[in-house]
Amino acid sequence: MALVVLAMRATACAGRLGPVAAASAAASVAVARRQPARFAGHSRWAKIARTKGTNDAERSRVKSKLLAAITCAARTGGSDPASNLALAAAMDKARGASVPKDNIERARAGSAAPSDGSESYTIEGRGPGGTAVLVECLTNNRRRSMQHVRRAFVDVGCDVGAVGSVAFMFEGLVRYEVTPAAVGGAGQPPSAWHDTVLEAAMAADARDVELPDADDAGASRVGTAEGEAHGARAAVWCTPDKAAAVRGALTGAGLQLVSLELTRRATTQVELEAGSEDEAAFAALVEALEALDDVQTVHHNAA
Repeated sequence: MALVVLAMRATACAGRLGPVAAASAAASVAVARRQPARFAGHSRWAKIARTKGTNDAERSRVKSKLLAAITCAARTGGSDPASNLALAAAMDKARGASVPKDNIERARAGSAAPSDGSESYTIEGRGPGGTAVLVECLTNNRRRSMQHVRRAFVDVGCDVGAVGSVAFMFEGLVRYEVTPAAVGGAGQPPSAWHDTVLEAAMAADARDVELPDADDAGASRVGTAEGEAHGARAAVWCTPDKAAAVRGALTGAGLQLVSLELTRRATTQVELEAGSEDEAAFAALVEALEALDDVQTVHHNAA
């Protein structure tokens, strides 16, 4: 998918949105113009995570991580996903990994049980090629987590940094993925639902919109089961305080929410040359970090 800055259609949409929404659109445009064109976590590096879990032991380990995240989120912010965005995102991620519903509910209910001391813990570091890396851990032993994460960095000739050393290069955002399956009829042109997504996002003061290219697989089969299977999806980014408004605007426009993610998006990008030693070392670092039991998510600014 390619980033589509809201300004591309702000003029066309303003007439239909009215003066209040048009003003919101203009504000969104001003912010969107300052954003980079490519975002870490949804690039070729994301393939590293998708290639894992090829055996039963690995899948079991990943599911255990996801269930632990649900319990921790429920214990921290309450067991109702409607009022706890972190819990809603953790449950959605687990569903996306095909974790059984009963297991998810037991993990959520487990927040009432005595805690094992697990807590969220973020480690910062510089990776190969000057990349910035944030490692989100869920651990009951910070020293153990730090030792394991530092070893992964040292093995590729890098090291972890002090608190705040790279965190300022990321912003916390909510990312919704939507599908046009419920909008219009089967086989509608991409522009029809692209406008719907853009208008809803602007009206709710979303940060950015990411639409599939017209020539992407599935884009020409919008509104059909085949199109959904081939990834005819759009992504809408917003700040956490706008999450409820954006969600309401998207569903109110007839769009179907496919996923919800709480993420850290890099404000600047570092390009790693294809086939270079830095690229190989960075891939090895991410894979090593994601293999650690205490690590939940790895955020970075590699492009």
